[in-house]
Amino acid sequence: MPVRAVVLPATVLLVPTTGASTGPADAVRAVVLAALRAVDAGAGWGVLGPAPDRSRRDGRPSLAGAGIADRWVPLLADDAWPAPGGPAAGTAVSVAALLLAEAHGARTAAAAGIVELADDDPEALEHAVADLAGRDAVVVAGGVPGDPHAGDACTPAVSAVVRELAARGGWRSRTEDVEAHGDHLPGRYTITVWDG
Repeated sequence: MPVRAVVLPATVLLVPTTGASTGPADAVRAVVLAALRAVDAGAGWGVLGPAPDRSRRDGRPSLAGAGIADRWVPLLADDAWPAPGGPAAGTAVSVAALLLAEAHGARTAAAAGIVELADDDPEALEHAVADLAGRDAVVVAGGVPGDPHAGDACTPAVSAVVRELAARGGWRSRTEDVEAHGDHLPGRYTITVWDG
């Protein structure tokens, strides 16, 4: 069955930056990229993640919220992304978009559009389900903005969208736990892949 969604832990450690060729989360990154690459390169993607404050769409990926300037992220150098200076997406959903760009190219990721959901916005949740149900596959940022102890759990709004998409599409989930050891790391990350 084809991969329909990949839920990844939205840690900036997964995104390659200038001068960082290896890191403690490389094994996690390899599993995430393999899952994303299991989807046809020509697929229409959606990117879903939690909003740090309010629901919004189509911001330019940026890790600036995590203290990493765009110039240090080679994946942001492609002109397929919206021009710098516009609205920036939150860190969690930016991680998901950048890993999609690494797996399938910046043009694929930029065309996917980014959906960030706040938990108190049922109208945005309905729009997200309607939009993402028409996509071939979705990459989802797990984690909760501002809570380093949330692990891989998705916010309630993001979880609700994934559950609804899975119910509509008859998707089935499988998880893979990957160890990652280092200062301030949880020791284990979970990647969830939905097939359908």
